[in-house]
Amino acid sequence: MFYFGLQIILLLLFLIALGTLVKNKFLRFFVVFGGGVFFVLQLVSLAFNGGLINYRFYEQIDFGNIWSVKGFFLLYIILFIGFFVALLFLLNYLVKTIKKSKIKSAFLIGTLVVAGACLFLPRGIGANIYEIAKIKSAKTRSFHSALEQLGVAPEKYVPVEEIEAEAGKNIIVLSLESLERGYLGPSLEELTPNLNALAKKHAFIKMGQQYGASWTSASIYTMITGVPAYFKSSGGNTIFQHTTSTKIGNLGSVLQVAGYDMSYLISKKNFAGMGDMLKTFGFEVKSDDDFNQNYRQTHWGIHDKDMFAELKKEILVKKGQGRPFAVFLSTISGHFPHGIYDERMESVLPPCDNPLEFMASAVDYYIGDLFDFLKKNNLLENTEVFIFPDHQLMGSTSKVIEKFAKPRGLYVITTAEKNKTLQGLQKPILQMDLPRMIINGAGIQTNATFLSAFIKGNKLDYLKEHRREMLALNEAALDRNSYREGMRLEISSPGMLELSALENPLKEQFKMNGMLNEVLFTDDLRFLSQREIPHNETNYPPLKTGYYAKEIKRVFDTPTKYALIYSISGDSIYAYLQKGDYIGTTRKGKGAVTFSKNDIAALTGWTMLKEGLEIKADEIFLKSTGWESISSFNQSRIYLGFKPMQVKRGINLLYVDNNSYKVFNTDTFADEAETEKFLKKLENLTEAEKLVAIVVHDASIKKLSGYSEQLENLGFPELAELEYRQPYIATFQNGAITEMSGITSLRESIPLKEFPNPELEAIKRDTMRFIAHAGGAINGETYTNSLEAMNLSYKKGFRLFELDIIKTTDGVFVAAHDWKHWSGKTGYAGKIPVSLETFKENPIKDYTPMDINDINRWFKKHPDAILITDKVNDPEAFSKVFIDKDRLMMELFSLEAAKEAQKLGIKVLLSENVLRKLDGKELETLQNLGIQRIAISRRIIKDNLGLLKKLKKAGIKTYVFHLYNQFDENYVLTYEIDYIYGMYADEWDFGAIKEK
Repeated sequence: MFYFGLQIILLLLFLIALGTLVKNKFLRFFVVFGGGVFFVLQLVSLAFNGGLINYRFYEQIDFGNIWSVKGFFLLYIILFIGFFVALLFLLNYLVKTIKKSKIKSAFLIGTLVVAGACLFLPRGIGANIYEIAKIKSAKTRSFHSALEQLGVAPEKYVPVEEIEAEAGKNIIVLSLESLERGYLGPSLEELTPNLNALAKKHAFIKMGQQYGASWTSASIYTMITGVPAYFKSSGGNTIFQHTTSTKIGNLGSVLQVAGYDMSYLISKKNFAGMGDMLKTFGFEVKSDDDFNQNYRQTHWGIHDKDMFAELKKEILVKKGQGRPFAVFLSTISGHFPHGIYDERMESVLPPCDNPLEFMASAVDYYIGDLFDFLKKNNLLENTEVFIFPDHQLMGSTSKVIEKFAKPRGLYVITTAEKNKTLQGLQKPILQMDLPRMIINGAGIQTNATFLSAFIKGNKLDYLKEHRREMLALNEAALDRNSYREGMRLEISSPGMLELSALENPLKEQFKMNGMLNEVLFTDDLRFLSQREIPHNETNYPPLKTGYYAKEIKRVFDTPTKYALIYSISGDSIYAYLQKGDYIGTTRKGKGAVTFSKNDIAALTGWTMLKEGLEIKADEIFLKSTGWESISSFNQSRIYLGFKPMQVKRGINLLYVDNNSYKVFNTDTFADEAETEKFLKKLENLTEAEKLVAIVVHDASIKKLSGYSEQLENLGFPELAELEYRQPYIATFQNGAITEMSGITSLRESIPLKEFPNPELEAIKRDTMRFIAHAGGAINGETYTNSLEAMNLSYKKGFRLFELDIIKTTDGVFVAAHDWKHWSGKTGYAGKIPVSLETFKENPIKDYTPMDINDINRWFKKHPDAILITDKVNDPEAFSKVFIDKDRLMMELFSLEAAKEAQKLGIKVLLSENVLRKLDGKELETLQNLGIQRIAISRRIIKDNLGLLKKLKKAGIKTYVFHLYNQFDENYVLTYEIDYIYGMYADEWDFGAIKEK
């Protein structure tokens, strides 16, 4: 505390010196006022955070959250406001007094410099602010790139969509507000007899507090994901709003996949956005507004006494449903500085030295009572309980801190076996280890991976050094709900508008503030903000149908993201949706306007061509990136239109042979013989005028300097003079050679010549290359897995039919993508999964849902059709109920399942998820197992060209999915078919192709 006090004094001297040196009265007032606010916030941090302003305090100082519990902190708010007013008078007085004195400016400047420099000492005020800025300025990356920056190999990390899990025991988790290890120590053990008894009877594990998990919402996030809670935006209320899922493998997803009935009880779910966060991870969140009984409210929701009463009810309900359950509860009684006092416990417990200690004792009583309840209901035999504090007690004003033993820390008490719980974990045990501990302790079998397993060396050092990278990972992982399926803007009441998403529950309501308003969206069409557009009558014409973005740009500063600009005249709405500066679409309607999915797809497709100005359908695009600039400008590329060509480290020659473009790759650094080989190839291509271009990527080509005369004679003098790993592009057009070299990244486009391709025309008619995706599209609707979709696709000529296969609660195989997707498509609002009867009663629109009996009837009527399954990973179970094993092909998600299918004589389509884990042994493994087909996302084609060419040459057939918008069946055939065999198609009509 002495060091913190010294920093506060230095800050005061800094503000006084700065205020005295500033001559302008307005600027001086700004320095005094702004400095006073900053000074008081430092004192607030000392009182509530136990130190100077740091990342934790920055995340917690959300004024919306604080105001929602203002009654709890009212005395402190009044105290700090009074101190702030007094400080302003003091600073103003001192500045004026010093100005009137004869103190020289040089002395004041010296004071300013010395005090300012000292503020940037380790753990100083300036150093902490710099650290916050450094973390928050982390660049957002792709999820795979973010993993690599953390030293995690993406192919070894199991993302959420690939998680497999089998249930173990029931789970009860108690996260105790601030009830740290000190409460169980000698000075305070009389407060916690039940926790101490449990610690002696069951497993007691010491746990350390870590970076990014030292406040409640952050600790819950870490407990579920195993990753510290670093995010770009501050305040939990905004981070998880409209977030539907995360790519990070997490405890919630493991429990969902394993079939657990999950719920999380929390006293006030709207505080700090915790309700949104927990829903994202699949929990049913229950809070003060969700209980049937009217409990007394505190500033933080309802008391823990009542929460534990609801916990017992919840456990009994779940026990009777016959499914494994996982019930979580977060307490609030131990909140600093004085606890959430409940006078009802005065008749039960003896008095304590202070309210906080009394409420700690109350929580211990609730836990003892809960265990009595569990024993009485015979629940402990098949249930594992996990108890731990969410974080250490905050601040420095609570008297109980003086009684805590040193060093302070956290703990886990669990009924699970200690060795089993800690299996595979390295010390020190931290909060990030909690998801793995819960999974281990409950005996859940899963392939899920967590960050802790990838850390080598000291975990605390790793977490401190990688805070920026963890922020990038968290941001990249979030999949936020959006308006990309379409939107509707309507007048809900006079002066009020409602913006709703067409195919999800998103809604925003706001007032019509002026003549023109604007809604801003992120690049993936998540709601960002709404505002009135400032204007005056002289510079703004009224918005009207047919307006173009170029004209609007003259008046308004339109964003590069999506913007919806609208105005109201009477009961009519004029609305203009645009993306960037290039194109938009306008709608007019009485009371409402709608922009469809196709409207948005058109904008997306247009800006893909316009904004980058890189890749065009009729051009060859060339890009060379220097080694030091790869992180900023990405890899070197060659595109023929939209078709990627393989670019390797070294020199890449693009040339024409037999009416097709080819690439010759060589690394002259690796082998002297490669240099001679390259020069011979270059000479032959140049003389025959077959060379098109050269792209150098990450090449150390100093060996070419010895061939400068030969290269100069061929017309490439700059190539011999290249520096270490410089970018370089050369083009050969009409006999003329053009060379380009640089420092960072080079780009060039040249005309693309089209050649006739009879092989492609034959592919378009080959029914074995097209799989009807989820039965195929019908009336523009995809993923129906319906009878009507199957009939239509068969009529169009399809003979390969993919269906997503999942199970109902009564164990029947049905065709649906997944239960969450099914409920969204059907509008079913009940609990999922559902029974067969409920599934049949809730079709997608008017399309007929299919169970295994319907599927068998259809394939009996269509003996030349083949079924390809997705989602189901149990070959034996499914093949037993399907009508014809010889007409069954299964996409499988583990090598074990693939081997089982091979033994059963079932054709295997191995998933990309398995392929990623083979770590360079893809071809060898597939050939050893005799697997002839794989399924991958077309998104990974450009980064795996070499592997795909190798697989194709070996006769392994690759089918691709993720066809959408402009990346449709024709796109794949035109630009990607050279590397694959076939595709999962939504729309394809073989009859129409044959008629051409």
